[in-house]
Amino acid sequence: MVVFWEEWCPHCRDEMPKLQQLYAAHKADGLQVLGITKVTQTATDEKVRAYLDQNRIQFPVAKETGIPSDYFNVKGIPAAAIVKGGKIVWRGHPIRLTEEIVKRWL
Repeated sequence: MVVFWEEWCPHCRDEMPKLQQLYAAHKADGLQVLGITKVTQTATDEKVRAYLDQNRIQFPVAKETGIPSDYFNVKGIPAAAIVKGGKIVWRGHPIRLTEEIVKRWL
């Protein structure tokens, strides 16, 4: 699963802990999660790290320049995509991710 988010976004801040719970519940089943964020003047490395630490986010988070967002056709954040076998099999707002959806692709 690839999750696009930003530290300053209130909806992202709400969804990231839920995604961490989903990750913790299913990582033994093979779920992999990669968070992708932009670092800007307002969303600094320090603020991103502090948020991740405070919310105990354990999946990897990478910085981007916009290329991954373009590839995944992200129009707003938060956004998530499930990739299986090199193909995007689901895309949408992370609030729509349920246990059933995730289990379907594991």
